[in-house]
Amino acid sequence: MPACAKKLLLEKEGFAIRTIDPTQYGVPDYYELVLIASEQTVKEKAETIRKFWRAAQRGQQYVMAHPDEGLKILLAHQEQAFPLDAEVEKKSLQMLLPRMDAGDKLFGWQDAASWEAVASWMQKSGLIRQAVAGKDCFVNVTE
Repeated sequence: MPACAKKLLLEKEGFAIRTIDPTQYGVPDYYELVLIASEQTVKEKAETIRKFWRAAQRGQQYVMAHPDEGLKILLAHQEQAFPLDAEVEKKSLQMLLPRMDAGDKLFGWQDAASWEAVASWMQKSGLIRQAVAGKDCFVNVTE
């Protein structure tokens, strides 16, 4: 469940929620939607990863164009053991879709400069010991 959906659900239940935006406190903007795989998996299963990501892109494009229908599909396939709240999911979708719009890039595209900024900040903050090149942190399977 996305963080915004959790926030909306807690607010619906009557809990006062206060959130912070880390970028307002010196943390560089960072990618929140990432898929993680080992270098070996990326190498050995590159085509499978590309196919999965193309399917995710098509799904994202469909939901951007048809948000109500996308929500219906989500609710029709939800896990019955953990039912979703349709009102919360609709509000969550309204909040997330604009943030997931990559503009002229394909959904999921990432930029080395963004990774570079995060890696540099992490090193300066003592979260990692050695420098990491942003270009070594990701693979754009959308290209």
